[in-house]
Amino acid sequence: MVTLRFDGEDQEQEYEITSGSPFNEGTVQLSPFTTLGKALAGRPAGSTVDCEEDGRRLVVHIHEIHD
Repeated sequence: MVTLRFDGEDQEQEYEITSGSPFNEGTVQLSPFTTLGKALAGRPAGSTVDCEEDGRRLVVHIHEIHD
């Protein structure tokens, strides 16, 4: 589980990084095979990730990483 905040948004969102395995109800899934999923891999909480996905630039702040 990772808590992210996208640039330009005030709210943080919790995501479950999963490749299709059963997931927790009420969470949003994020595939580790997407551009964003790959950019987040190995980054610690407090990091900022900058990537391009589906033709748009994403700047994402990693707030928290937890189980």
